[in-house]
Amino acid sequence: GFVPSDSSSARPELARATTDGRRWLRTGGGNMADDDDFNWDEDAGDDDGFGDDTGFDEDDTGFGDDGDDNFYADGDEGGDGDESLEPEVEVENAYYAAKDTAEDDAAAAIAEFKKVADDEKANLQPGKWGFKSLKRVCKLQHTLGKHDELLGTFERLLTYTKSAVTMNESEKALNSLLDFVADAPNITTLYDMTLDAFREKNEKACLRLELKLAKVLFARRDFDALNKTLARLHATCKLADGADDPAKGSQLMEIYAFKIQVATELDQPKELKQLYTRALKIKAAIPAPRTQGIIRECGGKMWMRAKQWQKAYEDFFDAFKNYDEAGSPRRLACLKYLVLASMLMGSDINPFEETRAKSYKSNDEIVCMISVLDA
Repeated sequence: GFVPSDSSSARPELARATTDGRRWLRTGGGNMADDDDFNWDEDAGDDDGFGDDTGFDEDDTGFGDDGDDNFYADGDEGGDGDESLEPEVEVENAYYAAKDTAEDDAAAAIAEFKKVADDEKANLQPGKWGFKSLKRVCKLQHTLGKHDELLGTFERLLTYTKSAVTMNESEKALNSLLDFVADAPNITTLYDMTLDAFREKNEKACLRLELKLAKVLFARRDFDALNKTLARLHATCKLADGADDPAKGSQLMEIYAFKIQVATELDQPKELKQLYTRALKIKAAIPAPRTQGIIRECGGKMWMRAKQWQKAYEDFFDAFKNYDEAGSPRRLACLKYLVLASMLMGSDINPFEETRAKSYKSNDEIVCMISVLDA
C-alpha cells in the first residue's frame, strides 16, 4: 500500500521495496534532476563560500531525516520484500537505512555508509550515493572524535571530485563539511588535501578555500601558518611586476583585512599603517561590509595615535556603518570610538543624530557615552 503523499502537486509517485518488507515512497518524478535527493547544496552553510555564517542543516547537527520526501508504508499491502531491485535502488535504500541507523548508533551507521559506497562502486560506479555516504561518515567520525580515521575517509571522498561529481557540486559539499569539522585538530591537513584536489581544476575555488582556511587559522591564533597562507594568497593576486592586480580587487581587500587583523593582534603599528594605505589604493573593488569595516577601523585607530581626530572620526564612522550593515558586534566598539573622537575634536556635531547611530542610543554600552558627550 502507498502512503498518501504530502505534496500538493500531481507529480507521479515512486515506490521502492526494501529488504524488510516496507516500501520507501518518494514523491517526485523519475527525472534525477528534479529529485530532492540530488540537491548537492543540502548541507550548504556558507552563502558565499567563506562568509561568517555557520548555520547547518540536519546533516550538520544531527543524523536524522533531512527533508527528503520519503515516507514508509507497511509492506502488508505492497509486497513481500522479495522483489528484485535495480542496483541503484538497492544502494539508495541502503543509504536511507544507514541514515536511520545513525540516529541511534553512529558506529554501526559508519559501517553501513561505507558499505553503501563499496556496493555502489562494485555494482555501478562511484557516484552520488557513495559521495553522500562518505561525507556522512566524515561527520560521524568527527562527532565520535575519530580524527585519524576521518583523514582516510576524507581522502577517499576527494577521489569522487575527479569524475563522479562535478566541481561545483563537490565544492559546495566540501565547504559544508569543512565548516562542520572546523574544530578538528587536523583541520589544516583537511584543507591542504582539498586544495591539492582542486588546484589544477579551479583556481577560484582554491582562492575561496584559502580564505576559509585563513579564517580558521586566525580563530586559532596560528599566526605563523596564517601569514604563510596569506603570502601564498597574495602572490596569486599580483601582476608580473609584483604590483597588486586591480582585476582581483575584492580578493585583495579580503587579504589586506586579514593582514590588518594579524598586525593588530601582534601590535605592529607601522605594519598597520602600510596595510591601511595599500588597501585604500584598491579602487576597482566592492568589498564586503565586514571587510571594509576592518580596514576603516584600522584607519581610525591609526589616526587616533597620530591625534588626527577628524580623520579618526571619519574612519570610525565608516567602520561603524559597515559593521552595522554586516551585523558585526564590532559596530558598538566603533560607535564608542566615534564618540571619543567627536569629543577630542571638540565638535558640536552629535554623532547620534545619524540614523544608524540613533538606534543605539538606548544600548547599555552606549548610554554612559552619551552622558559624557552631553556633559
